[in-house]
Amino acid sequence: MMMATTHVLEADAQHDFARMARALPPSDPLRSGLVGIALDEGRHAAYLREALVRKMSRASSAQAQIEMFKERKAQAVFKVVLEGLLGGSQVVPPRLSKPAAVEEQVSIAA
Repeated sequence: MMMATTHVLEADAQHDFARMARALPPSDPLRSGLVGIALDEGRHAAYLREALVRKMSRASSAQAQIEMFKERKAQAVFKVVLEGLLGGSQVVPPRLSKPAAVEEQVSIAA
């Protein structure tokens, strides 16, 4: 299961880094770095897919797992966006006050 989810995240990261690289001018030195990261993420995704296929002993089973996690990820992102737009859940921003003393933090945790 972890291989399928990690594969999905790595494959998505590959596309994200490639997209960022394409947004830069060809002369920008950051572009080649982003392309290298995208290629690396692609290799990670391929390795994880291969390991998943070997573990499940069938490519169709592995692909079904990958598709299930792609769908779960899309549903989770969609839910977060909807809750943010519709106000279904309130995100509490961090307080920017003076941090509590260590003793206070310990007593709160207990």
